Amino acid sequence: MPPSLVKVDVVSALLGWQVKKLYSLVNESSTKDRGFAWVFNLACDPQTGRQELRWWWPEIQARISPDGKENGRYAFFQLEWVINRIVPANRPQYPAGEVDRLLQIRPQTRLSLHAEWFGPGETARCAVPGGPPMYPRNPLAEFLERRWIQNLKKSVNQPKILSTSETYAHAQ
Repeated sequence: MPPSLVKVDVVSALLGWQVKKLYSLVNESSTKDRGFAWVFNLACDPQTGRQELRWWWPEIQARISPDGKENGRYAFFQLEWVINRIVPANRPQYPAGEVDRLLQIRPQTRLSLHAEWFGPGETARCAVPGGPPMYPRNPLAEFLERRWIQNLKKSVNQPKILSTSETYAHAQ
């Protein structure tokens, strides 16, 4: 499964914008207005002010569409719908390496996030003795929900919630 999130350097290169400008946009309330509704801060402790931002790849693809008509295409989708595209609900667990690829994080970052995902002192379990640690989908999805930049900002400008049929129709 290819990564669904991309780092700031990829977004910077594709848009031709400086990294500093992208961080500035995220820290302003105009993120959604600029075509970036789906940005996540995956820093180990975002309360310290550190930002490890990830952009949802389909939104970036829409942003850079040649005719510009796709920009903002995903701005009003439900958070749950987007998270289901990042970590599909039909998969109950993910191996460690795939978590790293999907979230574009390093193994050390993943290990540092165990306490938030599983609780203090807990860790991922191996499904098969000697196999890779497996990560249940639900803690990953809940993590993404908490780390969505709009939730971190506690913004009152939440995207309009579309019904499932509206979301599906809009995605076509």
